[in-house]
Amino acid sequence: MKAAVKRCFLSAAAALLVVTLPMGILQATSAETHYAAVFWLVCFAYYTLFFSRHDGVYALFMAGACLGLAVLSKATAYIFGFPFFVWLTAEIVCRYKRRFIAPLLLV
Repeated sequence: MKAAVKRCFLSAAAALLVVTLPMGILQATSAETHYAAVFWLVCFAYYTLFFSRHDGVYALFMAGACLGLAVLSKATAYIFGFPFFVWLTAEIVCRYKRRFIAPLLLV
């Protein structure tokens, strides 16, 4: 019970910190999309790490969708997503050897 209360408190404190950032307030009232692009890049990194630990088409599909949404929300997102894409590609090639084309097309 204590751990759940502590986790809830830490989540609320993190949310309060992010909401009160001056740059966050500025971006919430303008057309800048940095936060949206960073969100999708973090999701892409998560699913890349998820695929490296678990096998499955779901992680590849979600990683591809997150990378696509990141690039669509901010065109410079591919610069920051490229290292994770290389890592994901290397992971796919090592895991699937000669049959790597079909999983790679999901991304």
